[in-house]
This record gives sequence, structure tokens and C-alpha cells, in this order.
Amino acid sequence: MIKYQYFYNILISIINLIISLIIVKTLSIESFGKYNFFLSIIIILTFISHLGFSGLLQKYIPQLQKKDKLNLCNQLLQIKVSFSFIIIIILFTTNLYFHFIKFEYLYYLSIIVFFKSINNLIIHSYFIINLEYSYTYNSLLLTSLLKLFSILYCYKYKCLTLSNIIYVLLCYEFLLFLLSTFKFKIKLFSRHLSQKKIISQASYFLQSSFYELLLLPSISILYLRSLHTGIDVAKYAFIISMSNLIVTNISIMTRLEVVINNILIKHKKFDDYYYFILNIWNKVFITTFIPIVMIVAFLSKKAEVLFFHGKYSDIIYLLSPTIFCLFIGHFSYLYASRIYIKNDLKVFVTNSFTSGSIHLISLCILGYFYSFKGAIIAHVIANNIKNFNLIRVYGIIINLKVNFVVFLKVLLISYGVLYYATSVVAINNISNLLTISIASFFSILLVTFFSNVFSKREKEALFRLLNKDSGFKI
Repeated sequence: MIKYQYFYNILISIINLIISLIIVKTLSIESFGKYNFFLSIIIILTFISHLGFSGLLQKYIPQLQKKDKLNLCNQLLQIKVSFSFIIIIILFTTNLYFHFIKFEYLYYLSIIVFFKSINNLIIHSYFIINLEYSYTYNSLLLTSLLKLFSILYCYKYKCLTLSNIIYVLLCYEFLLFLLSTFKFKIKLFSRHLSQKKIISQASYFLQSSFYELLLLPSISILYLRSLHTGIDVAKYAFIISMSNLIVTNISIMTRLEVVINNILIKHKKFDDYYYFILNIWNKVFITTFIPIVMIVAFLSKKAEVLFFHGKYSDIIYLLSPTIFCLFIGHFSYLYASRIYIKNDLKVFVTNSFTSGSIHLISLCILGYFYSFKGAIIAHVIANNIKNFNLIRVYGIIINLKVNFVVFLKVLLISYGVLYYATSVVAINNISNLLTISIASFFSILLVTFFSNVFSKREKEALFRLLNKDSGFKI
């Protein structure tokens, strides 16, 4: 049931947010910079091992029978495991010459990369695309809770060091690996597509993934570390990681795009039904995103003092504008089904190449002269260009006038609720801060829902979407 997926996503998002806040609060600025440097290496290597296979699964899974789906995923898994070993060997060889990571950390990071690359293919791609929600989200929730308890235990006994955080990440990925392979039927010699066809089809997604690699904040972190201090890295990582965490968690909370893509790929038509579904999802995103951005804008300074005791007081003002500028990032989800239906895979490559190249060039210039602030600007510019390119190629695929009115309405409601809440309640401790944030968020959602943001037909369709699988019809 999609409604369980929705609520599980909210729980997992909250857990990840709590973990991130605890880590930022506990580690010194220098240690937080080093932590993000290690995370960047994990993310980049996992991205390289991606091989474009998630896009390949999204393209084929909705059209295949159960046996063929399993055979295809097993075939891709065999290639992915072999390639992951090659990446790890290259990492160790490179480190022998440059010594950029201590061997102790390198060993654990390599294992994390291996497990994470397999988990991305099976549980984050195959299970999700195949709509196996129950097992997937039970596994993700269980492992997230264990990760949270481990972090809280270390925090309570004052042993939340960088090394222990890496160990916790390793245990998390290993447990998720065990759970995913327990459910997934591994076949050693499965074959569904010819190797030539896999290479041909995956090449578009692979090229797109390579260029998207240039867009990752991890690239900026490696660049800043080579030119500036660890403190600059930490400040950049704080703003971007908090911004991306909030934007990503909102996307997860409204994570209907996989379901919607499956619905529309099967539908194969760009008719009124197609645009109706996309408008529903966009309205859901707006009504969730705007309240959170406004909460951050109203409460971020107080939150920084209460959570981080002034460590990031000189840059906290950058948080809410950065989040807002990344708002348009969700547009890429709206266009995904259109690209798959038209089999216009070159759009992935061209778009990623353009935005990735712009990010690299602007990062080199702005990051060199303005350090972490320049890197933040480069990140925002490149991500918006990526999505404006999709608008340029395919045009506007939502009702711009209606959605703009929804945007303004939700913005005004959010401002009114938060202005009243902050003027009535004094925020002098974390408990008050959390209470106001949560109460304001749900109050805004409630007022929004009853203010005709969604039409009667849209409300009915949304409830049916949350209560049925991807085969529902309106």
C-alpha cells in the first residue's frame, strides 16, 4: 500500500535528520570537515559503480514478467559486483602513492562502498521499481532505527568519534545488504539481455551518471579541501548537506515519483490523464516544501544557537535561501516518465553534461576566489540549469498559473501561522523549538488542505493513489 510507503518515508526522513543533527552537533568543525571528506569518497565511488543500471531497471522492469525481471537484475548484479572490486583495487593502489586516507579508514570505506553499491541496485532500485514496498521499507526502517540507536548510544557515553561513526555506517550497510540478499533470489548465471544490448542501453545512463557526478557536492568538497582549510570544507558541507537533506527528505516524504513513473510509462500517452497526475504530485510537493522552508527561515538562527551553540552562526543565514534556490530541483522527477516513454535517453546525457560542465567551471572560478560561498553558488546555479534545460526541451508540463497560485497561497498561510506561533511562544529550549516546528508544519498542512488548493477530483485521486498500487485509474 502506497500510504505505508509514504509514512515509512516520513519516519526514515526524520531518523536521518536526527542522526545528521547529532553528528553536526557533536563533531568539531575540523572533524565534521573530515567526516564529509570521507562521505564524499564513498558517494563518488558508489556513483562510479552505479553504471547507469538503476535507469536501465526503471526502463525495463514495468514491461517485464516476474521471472524476466529477476533474471535482468541478477545479470546486472554480476556486472556490478565485478566492477565494484575493480574500483576498490584502484582506490587502494591510488592511496599507496598519494596517502590521502589512513589505511584504517580506507579499509572500512572500501567495504562500505562495496555493500552500498549492491544495496543501491537491489533494495533502492529493483525492490522500489518492482513495487515491493512492504519488505523494502520494513528493512530500511529497521536498519535506520538501529543506526539511530547506535549513534545515540555513542552520544550518551561521549564516544561519538569519527571512527565510531564510520563503524556505524559500515554496520548499517552490511545489515541492509543481508536483508536485501535474503529477500532477493540470487542466480549466478542469469541472462535476460545480451551483453551488447546492456552496454548499448546502459551507456546513456552511464554517461548521464558520469556527468551527474560532476554535479555532486562531493566534487566541491574534494576541490575545497585541495585549496582551502578543513573549516571551509565543513562550512560548505554544513549548508549544502542541511539543504540537500531537507530538500531530499521532502522529496522522500512526497515520494510518489516511482509510482507515478510506473503509472505513466504503462499509460504511454501524453493526454489529460498524464498532465492531471503530474499536477497532483507537483501540488503535493509545493504544499510540503514551502512550510518547511518557511520554518527554516523563521527558526534557523534559534535552532543554530540551541543545537550547535554558535559554531555555525556566521553562515546560518545562507541556509534558507540555498534551500529555496534548490526548490526547482524536483522538476527532474516530473520529466522522467516523459523521457522514458519517448525513449529519449540522449536527453539524460546532454542535460547532465551541460549542467555538470557548468558546475565544474563555476566551481573552479567561484570556489577559488570565494571559497565555500562560491562553491554554494556554483552548486545552486548548476542544479537550476539542469532543470531549466528540461523545461527548454519539453516545455512546461504542469499548469503554471494554477501552481503559482498554489505556491503563493501556501507561502502566505505558512507566513501567517509561523508569525503567530513565534510571537505567542518563547523559544528558549530545544523542546519548545521542536514543538513549534512540528505544530506549525501540521497546522499549515491542515489549513492548506481545506483552502481549496486541491480540487475535489484531485483529493479523490490522491486518496486513491495512497490506498492502491500503481495500477489505479481515475
